[in-house]
Amino acid sequence: MHSPDQLFFESQEAQYELLDFQNEEDLAAMTEVLCSRDERRPRAVFLVGEPGIGRRYFLDAAVWRARRAGTSVVVCTIDLAGYDPASGTLETYARHQLARCTREHDRSRISQLLEEAKLETITGGRHAFAASALSIALSLDLPLREVLEPESPPREGLSRLLHRLTETQVLAVRVLEAAELPATLSAFLLEEAEINPNLVLAFLCHPRFEWPREAPLPQSKRFELLPLEEYEVRAAVNRRFQPNSLSDELCRTLCECSHGLPGRLALQMADLLGAGRITGYPGGGWRLVEGGLESEELSPDLQQPLRTRLSQLPPKLREPVSRFLKLAALAGDQIPVDLLLAHLGISGDDRETLLDLLDDSFGPDSGQPLFLDFEYRHPGLPGQLVYAFSDPLARLEILRHMTPQERSILGTGLLAFLESALPPVTRDAARLFLEIATQAGSEQEQQKWARELAWWIGGDESGELPGLLRKAVRQRRMTPNLVWMVVDGTEYRWPPGRRLAVLDALRVPVKGEPRIEANSGAERDAEDHRTDHSVVPVERLAEFHYRRARLLHDMGRFPEALAEAALGLECAPMEPLLEAALHEVTGLIKLNLGELEAATGALEQALEVRSRVLEPNHYIVVASLNNLAEIYHAQGRDEDAERIRKQIQPPTTGE
Repeated sequence: MHSPDQLFFESQEAQYELLDFQNEEDLAAMTEVLCSRDERRPRAVFLVGEPGIGRRYFLDAAVWRARRAGTSVVVCTIDLAGYDPASGTLETYARHQLARCTREHDRSRISQLLEEAKLETITGGRHAFAASALSIALSLDLPLREVLEPESPPREGLSRLLHRLTETQVLAVRVLEAAELPATLSAFLLEEAEINPNLVLAFLCHPRFEWPREAPLPQSKRFELLPLEEYEVRAAVNRRFQPNSLSDELCRTLCECSHGLPGRLALQMADLLGAGRITGYPGGGWRLVEGGLESEELSPDLQQPLRTRLSQLPPKLREPVSRFLKLAALAGDQIPVDLLLAHLGISGDDRETLLDLLDDSFGPDSGQPLFLDFEYRHPGLPGQLVYAFSDPLARLEILRHMTPQERSILGTGLLAFLESALPPVTRDAARLFLEIATQAGSEQEQQKWARELAWWIGGDESGELPGLLRKAVRQRRMTPNLVWMVVDGTEYRWPPGRRLAVLDALRVPVKGEPRIEANSGAERDAEDHRTDHSVVPVERLAEFHYRRARLLHDMGRFPEALAEAALGLECAPMEPLLEAALHEVTGLIKLNLGELEAATGALEQALEVRSRVLEPNHYIVVASLNNLAEIYHAQGRDEDAERIRKQIQPPTTGE
């Protein structure tokens, strides 16, 4: 038979009262959001703070209070870590989630889900909506077959799931890493929250996060979670225990060990609960079991296990392992192991020795694992050996023992190395660069990589993103010049499909005005539409068509690219080098279509224009001569090819 104390101890919800170290006013406001049915209530809340600050505990404590007030609330999670349509599928996302699990129960459940259904056939391929539905299913123990149905599109399936879950209760959707949410998915969630009174969106964000301008934002509220001062820790402890149950020394130790992070404080209290050193009164409140607490019981020194294990290594390996750990802490929860070792100059047998040592001393099979190992299956960093910290607080401890100057020097060097070794063509790669730039304290680099991450879209979003951006341009929340800047700034870094999706936002039809003559011959929309001058100025139409033709060519969509190049050449007289570029891309497209003679004529026209306005040894002229010589040779016109090659002079890079 259970005693009242034991019953209270075994009630998980009741423990949130002990684990709540948040600002009382903010917590009351968050609870009101969950309980209120007022149409003017916030539809989205932003829980802002560094990892470990207690964002999840803040939401959990508010949910517990709302339940205590009589509101039925359930919390689900959308976690898209591992979702990357550019290089993975829904199945790779699910397997990545499996690799991240540390609890055997979760691992067994996900393994069973993977065996129950072929995810590719159920969802029709990669899609952020299907990944979100799967994430919700995993967080709520829902049967997979009820969530992902083969006969319905993933977007409809996610909408149906959200409505089913909110029929009789409030659903709080906890969105992890809001900065990485694809634009179409964030817009969909906000639309659902606007029409569903039982849906609350809780976005967990870093302090640097800003909502994308192209995504409309309904009523919202921001909660800034900050570290606690020592007096706040003491006041929070005294609210839960009899006054002065914990001495000033113990409160000071508690604050020092947790660094004032509410999340860390909650974990410390949970440890004391699990060890039976604290129990609760059935009527509320907490008490110590048996005598007093000792300082060492509050929290172990997270650095001590690292120092112990480092001291046990062979002397010649201590320094490289220590440096690796610091670089890993800068990288965050996606640690590209081989690239870090290459940056440290470690290769060959030394690499193998160090990897074995990391696995034995810090890997999943070690006594106190520091790292999880995703091997080469990480969807966002394909082909890379990737680690992640098993406990984010261990990473924070490493960072706290590094000076700002050390972080800056190591982070700046690592960024410079990675930029030449890892193309940022996935969301996860962009996030890796942003995290390192943030830890290095470089504001310029942070802004650069924040833009990269904010503009990230998945391959399955390309058809929807132009519509979102068009709306933003029409509402003057974005300018056409900004769109041009994005397309320019992402050359050689973004895949062609992503850049094309952004560029297509400029194709805004405006009702009731005449069409631009330059567009005659293009595929027409309705007769009463034209391309808006304010979006694609007449003087930039030829350039617009050239850019589209080039991107379509790079994507292998040759007929569309050819039509786009023809539209560019139909424009009014333009700058000669742009005209030459249009002839050249036409020639390259026709070459890919197997039309050698037509390709030859187009490339000859490009060379003729360039030879008129540029010096014979200009690198662009030299490139045109080389292209023409190659096509002559392919046609068996060896004499013409030799004649052209004799005209080639050492190139210059003049204006």
